[in-house]
Amino acid sequence: MLYLYQAFREMVSGVDNIREIVSNLQLKPIESRCKILIVDECHALSQQSWQALLKTVEQPPAHVVFIFCTTEVHKVPETIISRCQKFDFRRVSLSLVVDYLEKVAHQESINITPTALTVIAKACHGHLRDSLKLLDQLTLLEEGEITPNWVWELSGTIPEHDLVTFCENISKGEITGNLGILQDWTKYGKHPITIHTSLVSFLKDLLICKINPNGRNLTLLEEDTWKELTTISKSWSINHIHSAIALLMARQNLMRDESAHLWLEATFIEIVPTTKSNYQPWKDWKTAQDAINWAKEQLPHVSQAQLQEHWQKLTPINGKKAPAWVQLVEKLQTDSQLQTA
Repeated sequence: MLYLYQAFREMVSGVDNIREIVSNLQLKPIESRCKILIVDECHALSQQSWQALLKTVEQPPAHVVFIFCTTEVHKVPETIISRCQKFDFRRVSLSLVVDYLEKVAHQESINITPTALTVIAKACHGHLRDSLKLLDQLTLLEEGEITPNWVWELSGTIPEHDLVTFCENISKGEITGNLGILQDWTKYGKHPITIHTSLVSFLKDLLICKINPNGRNLTLLEEDTWKELTTISKSWSINHIHSAIALLMARQNLMRDESAHLWLEATFIEIVPTTKSNYQPWKDWKTAQDAINWAKEQLPHVSQAQLQEHWQKLTPINGKKAPAWVQLVEKLQTDSQLQTA
């Protein structure tokens, strides 16, 4: 049996506690070969506590092993780090978490769908302990088979299909639709910070989809969601996605405010006009080539030479080519979608 000591946060200013532990380490163990000192959350120790430990860490007794655990290694003094072996623990991959949850569900005879297990792992951001805790909570429902809907409701996370509808509504200019979705999220207790984080993350996935239609492995999205996002991304430009993410990030600090839901509503309203008639992508253009490059993003199947030819033949509106160019590109997009259908 190993002797375990833990230095908790209450000992941060208690140098005497550290000195007492160090003095006890000088005594050899009776039953075991060595004593192990585990200092959890060691970054919380005060400078005086580290000084009390330093000499023993530098020249520990032969029967003593130190283990310092921290999530903020930059707060640990260099004098301590230089005398230790450092091991970085990485987050468990999503697939391994799902596999382990599936094994536990099988052993415990838990009736849960494979998709629900994946949703659990995503909701807990790959943390195995949190995933097991959520799985345990779900077993108390006694509602028969556990489906993703139960996971979304109990964990407070946002369903992917809601986020798909949100992005689709923006591309169609439907403000009321997204405000209705926000009301539903609020009704079911979704926290403003969770809503904000989910939207930013999903727009990031939309940007990946726009840049690389084969980049699903760079996201955690389900295959069906990715296919829907591929279709929706055709009605978004890269600049448009950037502006939506920037707007949400600008409101990040307001998500802890008492009026967070009001700020979310205002943000939902602001995002939509930038995608329709009020959206003026030519504000970012400085040359004709910028306009052609923008059109290439919207029409990846059209060559640069064809776009340049369209630009040369373009009839200006009120003496300006930019608005006419946007209208032409939208028309070519519509024609392409009709041909595909």
